[in-house]
Amino acid sequence: MVVRHALGQVRPRLKPALVIAIMLGCTLAQAQARDIGAAVPFEAERTSDATQAAEAWSGLDVRQWRLQLRSDLYSDGLALRYFGQKNWSDNARPRSGMNLVQIDQSASMSVSSSDQGHQLGWTRRQMARLVASEDTVRRISQIDRGENASESWSWRPDLLLRGFSGEGLDWTYRSSPGIGWSWEGGLQWLRLSRLYGRELTGAVSYDAADQRYGFQAQSSQVGSNLKLPFQKPVETLGQALLVHGHIHWRSESFGLSAGLRDWGQLRWTGLPQQVLRLNSSTSERDENGFVVYKPSIQGQNSQPVIRWRAPYTFDVAASWRLGSAGQLSLQGDRVPDFGWLPSLRWSRTLGPLDGALQWRMHQRDLLMQAQWHGWSVALSSQGFRRNAHSQVWTLAYLHRF
Repeated sequence: MVVRHALGQVRPRLKPALVIAIMLGCTLAQAQARDIGAAVPFEAERTSDATQAAEAWSGLDVRQWRLQLRSDLYSDGLALRYFGQKNWSDNARPRSGMNLVQIDQSASMSVSSSDQGHQLGWTRRQMARLVASEDTVRRISQIDRGENASESWSWRPDLLLRGFSGEGLDWTYRSSPGIGWSWEGGLQWLRLSRLYGRELTGAVSYDAADQRYGFQAQSSQVGSNLKLPFQKPVETLGQALLVHGHIHWRSESFGLSAGLRDWGQLRWTGLPQQVLRLNSSTSERDENGFVVYKPSIQGQNSQPVIRWRAPYTFDVAASWRLGSAGQLSLQGDRVPDFGWLPSLRWSRTLGPLDGALQWRMHQRDLLMQAQWHGWSVALSSQGFRRNAHSQVWTLAYLHRF
């Protein structure tokens, strides 16, 4: 069924062992790395944009580099360990309203001249997002189990999946144009090795008296792994151009920020696409003139130029300084076709250690973060549970020359 195939497509694949080994080796060789959490006076960081650009690009004046591994998995209504499993429908427990499944995994390396100015890096990413209504997950899992409901029902399927994998360049520019203000923006260009999507719309009903389903639905599937009869050659790789940016304002005791991540286009020429239309109420006459009702299935295969909007996220945050008690932040991520993902974060500095706790309200998960002598780590509390719906971890290292 659609959801089972979709969950199979977004199964995480990142293998970070090699990059971790490189990061550990770099740490041993560079034991005198500066403290990433050290506070630097604002005025000492300010230089003109022209000076920053010259330092960043003239003679490749690299003053710091960073390695990072990151994995963020989340699923509403289905534990992560059932992704792609045949018995997924036996364990589906959809939440009320819209349900979200999201995967964002990356491995990246970047170099820059300082915390301001240009930053250039390489990144490898896997990103997928599935949004489906509660009824869609519940009814499809019921059909997948082969169960007949005890009473009649009708519903309108609502499911959308977009996902991609690729690698490429990541450029970012940071600036502080005035006291209290700062901003950053950049581009990410990726060569896509995989692009896939599914969409289910229409109407479905079930008559308990006759134990019969009624369909007027449409299912579309697009994927670089999809094979069609008489398929024409497909471009080996796709492309993605993604924009990201944030703006920040801060006073002595209060701060605001807003930003956009992964806004852009995913493109692939000649990608296989299959569209199926199912109508269970079509009719025709037999040889005796009687009306006969039978289901009708229509399929259409094509290889268009796929141009999709990337699965972007809009975020806002407000923060308050609590003096020696640290800082408190209220944050929210806006996911298109789904809604808000709010969180509450508390952070504090203790000598060379910067620590933070972030309660992600929708995910019902506590994210623990720490920075110490160039190292940054993060781990979610649900990662220790067998039936976790959320698993987040980050491992990064920053070295300053």
